[in-house]
Amino acid sequence: RGSRIVNNKNKGSALILILITMFLITTLGLAILSVSMMNIEMKSVDNKAKKNFYSAETALDEIEAGLEELITTQIKEAYTEVLEKYSTIHPTQRVDKFKEYLRDNLWGELTDVSDPEKVKNLLITYVKQTPKYTVSNKVGVSINEAGVLPYALFYSTYAVIHDVYVVYQEQGYETVIQTDIKIEYPEVLFDNAVSSGDKYA
Repeated sequence: RGSRIVNNKNKGSALILILITMFLITTLGLAILSVSMMNIEMKSVDNKAKKNFYSAETALDEIEAGLEELITTQIKEAYTEVLEKYSTIHPTQRVDKFKEYLRDNLWGELTDVSDPEKVKNLLITYVKQTPKYTVSNKVGVSINEAGVLPYALFYSTYAVIHDVYVVYQEQGYETVIQTDIKIEYPEVLFDNAVSSGDKYA
């Protein structure tokens, strides 16, 4: 009988040890599962954030492409203006005159005292491929919807569009790219140019 009591005690100790071991293994398994789930969730968030960022960046690329087209048109017009007055402009002043005409042309395209949202509305028209944000689907890009309006400043050799905010929203995630867009006036040569008056002489 004495030896049986010892064996029962050993069995009880072994059972408690097994239960503790199972508890530790279960706890460790749950911790590993929790970490794995957290990693999956973080990867999902990271993927969505990257997708949003690339969509916002694509919209910004569209805006820059639209501005390049606008600037190219204004460069041609400024160059033509110089050629039309070629003989009346001193040779040393032709490049400066070109930049002055270009600056004035861009000012006309990018500013309007009666319409402070002119730049914003212009930038929106350049976004054609990226879907625009609507309240109904809550997906897409918006330009300066937070109340801050973009504005253009003009200098002798360049212009800057300040405070451009490109916002892309999807599935509750929002990416904001804030930037200033610098427009440098090109250096042009008029040494071999022919004025429109000389062309038909």
